[in-house]
Amino acid sequence: MEQRRSSQSFKRKELVAKLNPVCLRAFKAAADTAKLRGNPYVELVHFIEQLVLSERSDVQL
Repeated sequence: MEQRRSSQSFKRKELVAKLNPVCLRAFKAAADTAKLRGNPYVELVHFIEQLVLSERSDVQL
């Protein structure tokens, strides 16, 4: 059976390839943070946290 991808499904490599340098650094930092905290998955909250902490990001609290 042929597996079809919906417009909302994507591969991690495809997503990471589209990130700008600021977001890529935040994504890598999110992965490191998740790992240090014992979380095996990088969740959206980890990524947003790193964007907020980044000085070059447009995200502010």
